[in-house]
Amino acid sequence: MLKRLSQTSFVLSMLCAIHCLAMPFVVIVFSWAGLTLLENPLIELLTIAFIVLFGGISIFDGYKKTKDARALIIFFLGCLVLAAQFISHLHILIAVGTSIVAISQIVNWRVQKSCACSLGIGNQ
Repeated sequence: MLKRLSQTSFVLSMLCAIHCLAMPFVVIVFSWAGLTLLENPLIELLTIAFIVLFGGISIFDGYKKTKDARALIIFFLGCLVLAAQFISHLHILIAVGTSIVAISQIVNWRVQKSCACSLGIGNQ
């Protein structure tokens, strides 16, 4: 279950980063089609909320298992960048923040994999 949350958080983070980076081009190219769903602030807020929720659960679980804080620190850094976006309204910060959160998931997976033998959890 937690592995699925970790994977979901990673995928959402990457999709959000791609969305944020591609949005200026999508708006220019598809503005004639009335495609406004992709620039809906509620969609962005919900996506970020799910990324932080799923990612937080996964990262914290990894920290509890390994006591290695690297992924946790990177995750919180990503969350700070995401929070800064709500203050500054710079769209690029969402792409940067979600990319940092995605990197924290990769670090979390690698730390748990390297600790798997000593923790006796194998490849879950």
